[in-house]
Amino acid sequence: MLIREDKLKTQTGEVFGWVIDGIVSDETCNKIIEHGKPSMKPSTTLDPYIPDYRTSSNTFAYYGNNKAVDEVAHLVCDFIQYPVENFEGMQIVHYNPGEYYKTHHDYFEKNTDHYESEIARGGQRTWTAFLYLNDVSKGGETNFPYVNFTVKPKRGTMILWMNTNQNGEVIDDSLHEALSPKSGEKWGANIWVREKKFR
Repeated sequence: MLIREDKLKTQTGEVFGWVIDGIVSDETCNKIIEHGKPSMKPSTTLDPYIPDYRTSSNTFAYYGNNKAVDEVAHLVCDFIQYPVENFEGMQIVHYNPGEYYKTHHDYFEKNTDHYESEIARGGQRTWTAFLYLNDVSKGGETNFPYVNFTVKPKRGTMILWMNTNQNGEVIDDSLHEALSPKSGEKWGANIWVREKKFR
């Protein structure tokens, strides 16, 4: 496991994320892909719906049902010191060449219809963990445009970042996007972590 020196930093220089190479084995990554394949559906976003904003497919995996999924969840627990009960289900995502997810924040925006109902389910999303499940030869990067930081897909590499700071304030510089693969498909897995137990 190697934590890179090129950490995610806000525009004012505060560290809010880390890139960890080789944190998950090839075998575990492959098992998560195989677990997700049978139930993939077109990806959606929270309201309001915006056409062609997210064109991938995804499914959810839940803890206690799959050894590979649990292994990744416990790795995230060890790093950020939050219990699994605060985790939303693991979202397994798939991008064909040309598919993407435009710029967005993972935290919940206060001026949206879903804000109150989502906060009631366990509070704000404090952390995001994104695991690359396969190598992509060209394209498919995760880009953080406000801080000019891009991560190339590499199987077993995880990006961990904070969506809120120690004071509970949202980190606007966590804005990110999934760029489209140019050659081959892309598989990944998201874990979003709440302030409290997720319901």
